[in-house]
Amino acid sequence: MWFSLPLAFAESCAFVGSVLFTFNLWKTADEPIKNPPATINECINDPMDDRTIAVDIMFPTYDEEPELVALSIRDALNVRYPHEIATRIFILDDGRYPEMAQLAADIG
Repeated sequence: MWFSLPLAFAESCAFVGSVLFTFNLWKTADEPIKNPPATINECINDPMDDRTIAVDIMFPTYDEEPELVALSIRDALNVRYPHEIATRIFILDDGRYPEMAQLAADIG
């Protein structure tokens, strides 16, 4: 009895907590859908020079086939956005393989 009553109390508190947690999740309103920003000033609070959004895409590699990395880079080159963005692609080669350097030179 000395063990069952505190255990029943703890289980009851856990049940009530999970019910309140579920209720809290359901009452949350979704963020309204906004148009994608065209310039950096639409993304930050403090205005600065009005420039387009820049995106860096990085591919960390170590002992990977150059053909697989080339497929990923070709997909990254096809990234589209409703507005003009500056995209830079980096191959982060930890193995310093000459094949990756040649791949980067071939693709540009």
